[in-house]
Amino acid sequence: MLPVPHPDPHPRRAALTEQLAELLAEVHDLRHVKQPYLLVLFQQQLGAWELKLLKLQCDVARTRRQIDLIQASLNQGVAPNLQKIQAALEQEFLQWQQRLHEHAAAVQAAQGMGFVALNPAEHVQLKQRYRQLVKQLHPDLHPAASPEQMDLWHQVCEAYAAGNLLLLGALALIVTPEEPLPKDAPASVLENLTAAITHQQILLAQLQTQPPFCHEAQWTDPDWIAQRRVELEQQAALLEAQRAALEQHLTQLLPPP
Repeated sequence: MLPVPHPDPHPRRAALTEQLAELLAEVHDLRHVKQPYLLVLFQQQLGAWELKLLKLQCDVARTRRQIDLIQASLNQGVAPNLQKIQAALEQEFLQWQQRLHEHAAAVQAAQGMGFVALNPAEHVQLKQRYRQLVKQLHPDLHPAASPEQMDLWHQVCEAYAAGNLLLLGALALIVTPEEPLPKDAPASVLENLTAAITHQQILLAQLQTQPPFCHEAQWTDPDWIAQRRVELEQQAALLEAQRAALEQHLTQLLPPP
């Protein structure tokens, strides 16, 4: 059985510990639960449209560049070396191809991902169990934790990220209380807790203003999603027209087969 802290008899230290545990839980929730959820949600709702637009942008840019290289040869009175031009295009557009590959992989992965659906009462219980375990096992609150305790903490994080209420409950049963902490609370301990709280508050405020969290209101709004799809389709239509015009121009530049 793994030892965990007994409720702190010093009111000030206990209050600071509780506050820090709440902040640590909230920061972890943002990074390891909400962030993956929002990113997958975006890909599921808009990823295919974004991928289509990126592919068209790549096609337009590549065709335009191909025309420029062919025209440069013609301006010099030299027959364009199509094999050399194709090799140059392949090299120049490696980054585009990498972006397309990564975007396509993200869309495909998102389509196969699901989330555990907890009812409101279960969700509250999940957070309560997790925050209690944060107070008992989080490395910032227990820097001298043993490897066994750290392994248990990682299991707690994985269970919480997966929304596994039963596993969190099982992990909580592994933990047993240790001897009560001394009533003395040195000023340095309180100062360290206060400094850690301030750091987590700043970090939390920064995270909430950064992607994807700053987009949460839009990405969870069906009306905004629908409007964004319309905008992406309109942009795609313009690019398709540009691609067709460029391909026609390219055909005129190339010698007959």
